[in-house]
Amino acid sequence: MTIQSDTCIELYPGAQIMEFDSSTRDKTYRVELSTGVHFQINEKLYHLLDCLQTPLTLSDLATTFQQRTGQTVDMAQLQALSEQLIGQGLIRETAAQGQPLPSEPAQPAKQADAYLGLHYRRDLFAAATLAPLARALQIFFNRPLALVLMTLVAIVHVLAYRQIGFPPHVDMATVTWPLFY
Repeated sequence: MTIQSDTCIELYPGAQIMEFDSSTRDKTYRVELSTGVHFQINEKLYHLLDCLQTPLTLSDLATTFQQRTGQTVDMAQLQALSEQLIGQGLIRETAAQGQPLPSEPAQPAKQADAYLGLHYRRDLFAAATLAPLARALQIFFNRPLALVLMTLVAIVHVLAYRQIGFPPHVDMATVTWPLFY
């Protein structure tokens, strides 16, 4: 598939781009499609996809990207990247008014590949089975009670480390209540 020079491309409808807090040095973003597929992208690709919130031709995209970031992009690389992103369902070809091309499917056909190629999902418990337990435990997610419980956990940790030392020297012959808790 080759994108024609007069064909516009845009971010797939329903796709959301949000900042992704990770341990990497560089800023990363997460793209979530309406099908539930997630992609982690770098800042350069974020700016490129963000430019595609409105339909643009490849040449307009290159110009907009350069104005936004100050970086130039090779048209051949942009063409190849666009074709790859269309295949992944992140962007789509549109007519000039933002309407999808007639040959385009309503949803991206590609389903997410699982890591290591493993596709297995099974519910361990039915939602109806866990609902009474969840309702009984939801009180612990009340802000004042959660703060009290976190304070108690911190106090117990301090008492335990005062008694057993840091690093811990544990005598398993005797049981201490802070250590037990």
